[in-house]
Amino acid sequence: MKKTRNAMISLTTAICLTITGGSALAFEDIEDSNGKEEIMDLKKQGIVNGISDDMFLPYENINAAEGISLIVKALGIAAYTTYDVNAYDNIPTSWYKDALILASLHNITSVNDFDPDVKLTYEMFSHYIYKGIMSKGNYAFTERAFDIKDREKINAEYLQSINALLNGNIIELDDQGYLNPDTVITREDAAVIVHRMMQFLEAGNSNTDDVTTLPDNSAVAMMTNAVSDEINEVTLSWGEKPNSGYRISIEKIEFKQNKEAHIYYTLHYPQEGMNYLTVITYPKISTYIASDYKPILKQMPTTTPTISVPIKRTLPHEGEAKE
Repeated sequence: MKKTRNAMISLTTAICLTITGGSALAFEDIEDSNGKEEIMDLKKQGIVNGISDDMFLPYENINAAEGISLIVKALGIAAYTTYDVNAYDNIPTSWYKDALILASLHNITSVNDFDPDVKLTYEMFSHYIYKGIMSKGNYAFTERAFDIKDREKINAEYLQSINALLNGNIIELDDQGYLNPDTVITREDAAVIVHRMMQFLEAGNSNTDDVTTLPDNSAVAMMTNAVSDEINEVTLSWGEKPNSGYRISIEKIEFKQNKEAHIYYTLHYPQEGMNYLTVITYPKISTYIASDYKPILKQMPTTTPTISVPIKRTLPHEGEAKE
């Protein structure tokens, strides 16, 4: 039987930025902080807390584990995501494990080569924020060009994320036009950026006709792209999975008189007795419909997973028979 965990349970871990509850009184060490209002608002919402009821340490740096946990908590994705606990036995038990799994399922980061102790730079944290926003829907950003004085310091992998967040007023340049992308981010700055991210999401800039996240805890997302004036490509993606045994298939499409295209899909899990590659995969599938039809997803009965851990495929040695 499939074991699942509602990840909300363990994200209440009492660690630095991400514990819930606590006193609503102000932290004594944020009186001079530029992010005082944002920090206190996040505290009231149960998104952040300090190392004690009256100390937040706003100028301390944060590491990757703390940053990912903060973003996952602020996005609220633990409330509607379940996953197979045993499929992630290869990840060491830690206070941030659930946040890391959730972040990987929603394509914010990967469990591969994740270093929880690395100090997050401004550009790294910004990239996580952007990926977190896009995990919630196809959010539209303006395309204003910014004169970033230290653009050459920005990792090419993060440039799109940074441009988008600058346009969304989620991050900003300093008074001289510098981003300082390699500066290690502080708890104060992280709280301000997360607060702005939440405001951006609440403003409802998402094109909900283009991207849909299903409410059935399957973490399947749908994206629609125009191929031509008459045809749209519809892509279903199932986040990040720990082995090659996970896939998604489209079974049929029903075109309704009300111009809805009901797309029936099935989620397939690893099956007992089968060998799978222990590699991170991103199951997805695409189909095409007329542009005047609205795609509606319908989940078919799921093939129930029957294994508790991923199975690694072993290549035969020379002279041995292949399967």
